[in-house]
Amino acid sequence: MFRRSIIAGLFLVLAAMFTFVGCSDDANPNNANVGDPNSPEFQPLKAAITTVVDSTLGVSLKYAYKPNRFPTDVEWDDGPVLGPTDSLLYNYVGGWHILYLGLTTSVDYSLTFVDSARFWEGTNVMQFYRPSHCTGLDLIHHQTSVYNGTDDDYTDLRSYADLSFRNRLEPTQYFYGHLNHTIDHYYEVSGEQKQISYEFDLTANDVTYTIDYANEWQNTTVNGGELVISVIVDNGTNSIEWDINIEFNENGQAMVEATDGEKTYAFTITPQYQ
Repeated sequence: MFRRSIIAGLFLVLAAMFTFVGCSDDANPNNANVGDPNSPEFQPLKAAITTVVDSTLGVSLKYAYKPNRFPTDVEWDDGPVLGPTDSLLYNYVGGWHILYLGLTTSVDYSLTFVDSARFWEGTNVMQFYRPSHCTGLDLIHHQTSVYNGTDDDYTDLRSYADLSFRNRLEPTQYFYGHLNHTIDHYYEVSGEQKQISYEFDLTANDVTYTIDYANEWQNTTVNGGELVISVIVDNGTNSIEWDINIEFNENGQAMVEATDGEKTYAFTITPQYQ
């Protein structure tokens, strides 16, 4: 029922960031401050960054392509499968379409989504979405995932996104906003429960894109703007921080710089919209 989202890529990138600590300092002997992005030890993080870029753009641009279909992390093609204790509520307040989805009958997890969407025509809020008149969109997304099972290895999640899409009917469409995620992963070692916490903060700065509305949303191309990512990983003993800057060029490529404060790794990827 749930399709791949930013959360899937997010967990991969954070896990890789933690395991990447301790990489060899002689990956690039010519410059102690420049890391080799092709070094074997960097590949897990490099692959994870690629995944989180794909997932971030996928969630954002799926909404931009069809904004009257949300929450963005739920596959609505066949409709959500609701159990007797699940909830699906809708309300319209102050220009916002608010959708609450609570799934409690899952075997292992209780999932809650609260998504709010607002549509603009110029400077006026539209009560109903009309594609040929809608010039701007706003999306506020809340998600929590709480484990209810009996396994010793599980993950709890709290996620928030506040995104704005502008110039929708113009050639220079763009979005900007903020995403924040807290991931707590619990596991057991020799009978003792351990925890790793991930604090994730992402800012999207005027990410420009084009959409071919006559075809599938995957025909979207990002051609400008940047993503700025800060991550803190804490296992109770060590705390690791990574700063990642991603700039998009006019050819749709993402130019990445990732640093842990000691080394900087630079490389280019071509997003695969998912």
